[in-house]
Amino acid sequence: MDWNTESKDLLAASGMDLRGVTEGPGRESKKGMSKIRRIGLTRDPPGGWPLDHLFVGVATLRILRELFMRPDAQRPWDLHLRTGVSPQGSADALMRLARIGLVDVLPSRVPGHADWFQLASSHYLLKPLGNLFAAEDAAVRSTIRALMNPVAAKRDEPSGHGGSGPPA
Repeated sequence: MDWNTESKDLLAASGMDLRGVTEGPGRESKKGMSKIRRIGLTRDPPGGWPLDHLFVGVATLRILRELFMRPDAQRPWDLHLRTGVSPQGSADALMRLARIGLVDVLPSRVPGHADWFQLASSHYLLKPLGNLFAAEDAAVRSTIRALMNPVAAKRDEPSGHGGSGPPA
C-alpha cells in the first residue's frame, strides 16, 4: 500500500470529506490538503473545544489567573493595573469570559461606571481551572524557594573572610 492510499484510508476512517483529492503522492489538490492542515485529522466536537475559546491569548490567561487569585468582583481597570494587560484588553478578555459563562457581569451601582466581573460559581470548568492555577502557583513558589535556598545557605555559611568571629 503506498503513502497516498494509506493517507486516504486514514482520512476516510476519520470521516473527513475527501472531495477534490486526486490520486498519486504529492498530487493532492490544494483545496483538499489545506482542509486537512486547517482542521487536522481529529474530529472536534460541535462548536469546538471549550478551552479553545478560553485560552486565546496571554491577556485572557492573565485576567483569568487574577480572578482566581482574587475571586471577589473586580472592574476591568483594576485587573489592568494588577495584570499589566491594557484596559481595552482587560475589558475584551472579560467579555469573552462572560460569553462562555465563566464570569458573571455585575452592573455597577453607579450609572455610567464600569461593570464588575467575578467568577461564575456554577461553571463546570471552575474547579479544574482552579486546580490548574493552584498547581501553577505551587510550582512557581517551589521553584523560587529552590532558587533562593542555595543563596540563603551560601550567605549564612562562614567563609573565613572578614567578620568578627574567630578564624576557622
